[in-house]
Amino acid sequence: MENALIREAGRRLGEVWLVARPVDTFPDTLRARSRAEAYAIQDEMTAVIGQRDRGEIRRLMMAADPQPLRPSP
Repeated sequence: MENALIREAGRRLGEVWLVARPVDTFPDTLRARSRAEAYAIQDEMTAVIGQRDRGEIRRLMMAADPQPLRPSP
């Protein structure tokens, strides 16, 4: 996934996190295809919401939606 797409995905997630609303349908181009991409998107989201502790965000996200990543096709 290109860095611009990672930034866009993180920005969108961060913005909906800040206003506490559900995420609309994400285009396939913005969906993480690997754990590394998911962590990169979370890093971008962290920057948007102003959190410095990425681990805290992961804990909160896992508590809110404990579903694992879908395997790549």
